Amino acid sequence: MAEKSILVVEDEPDISLLIKRSLDMKKFKVRRAQSGAGALEFLAKTKPDLILLDIMMPDIDGFEVCKRIKQNPDHEHIPVVFLTVRSNKEDIRRGQALGAAGYFTKPFDPFKLGDEIEKILA
Repeated sequence: MAEKSILVVEDEPDISLLIKRSLDMKKFKVRRAQSGAGALEFLAKTKPDLILLDIMMPDIDGFEVCKRIKQNPDHEHIPVVFLTVRSNKEDIRRGQALGAAGYFTKPFDPFKLGDEIEKILA
């Protein structure tokens, strides 16, 4: 099976590195962006197999990034998974309504995260 690529969109460098390391253990090819705009720029050049997306970022929030991804015919098929501190039911419903394939909250178990992403990509 070909190595699956994941775009991690996270503005906190320490959290981004933790996510990368946990996904490296699962042999995913991880690319990182530190902002919503950075994620959209990356998508203009490359199509990952999955996008792991924070909601609260300094420029374009994750909800808007997900909306733009799902409105683009070239990217709408890419699963988007939210990983965020926002855990209220309204945010989870909003993520699902935008077409998210998953919604995980911080703090997270790095081992379980990789397992859940494997399930989504299976």
